[in-house]
Amino acid sequence: MTSEEKMKRWVDTWKVAGPELERIKQEELRAMDETRSAEIFNLLAGGWVDNWRPPERETDHGLVIQQHHFSKAHADQRRP
Repeated sequence: MTSEEKMKRWVDTWKVAGPELERIKQEELRAMDETRSAEIFNLLAGGWVDNWRPPERETDHGLVIQQHHFSKAHADQRRP
């Protein structure tokens, strides 16, 4: 198999695999609950948000909570 044939095969494979992977990703995102999304957020945030939980009251606006955590992380970074 020539390098051109290998490249064509690779492209053809991704033409099929790409949309299928996107479908799986969307399905998993739709099925995700707040606890799992919080776990993923904590992993992506590098652990600087300890024990984040979804708001307990409906009056707790998510953006306000997010800004609180960002502010806390910023303050923590400024400490010697």
